[in-house]
Amino acid sequence: MFFPHKLFTSLFNLESMRTLEQEQNEAFLDVLVLALLADGQTHDAELEELGKAAGRLKWKGTGSAKAYLESARYRLEKLIASEPDAMRATIKELAGTLRQAWVREEAYFVAALVTASDEELVENERLFLECLVTEFEIEPKELERMTQKLIRDTSI
Repeated sequence: MFFPHKLFTSLFNLESMRTLEQEQNEAFLDVLVLALLADGQTHDAELEELGKAAGRLKWKGTGSAKAYLESARYRLEKLIASEPDAMRATIKELAGTLRQAWVREEAYFVAALVTASDEELVENERLFLECLVTEFEIEPKELERMTQKLIRDTSI
């Protein structure tokens, strides 16, 4: 299984990512947890790898980024299971929290890497990514650039 630990670590080390407010850190991680949940098969190893990399965020909240990821997993699993439209509504809310276009674009890109980590894109993952593009208002030119980068960086 391809899991982009090095890419996560590099991303979370970027100075620009270290400028995020705590609510943006949490929203960014929520997007990634939703990406893990999109295929309906969340593996503890995936969450563990993401937790290692997320430890590099400039975390300003109580507890650790890893602990936040674990609680986000259960919160979002429960929400998605209980309400059919919860995913789209949650993504729309997250888009508002991730105010800057560059942050939404980074969140989309890393979420796409997460969905590609098992080298297969199932229908629910495709729908999830389409929802991110719409709610995050990602421009077609930027989407094309990220798609080309994903193809180069992964085997999908």
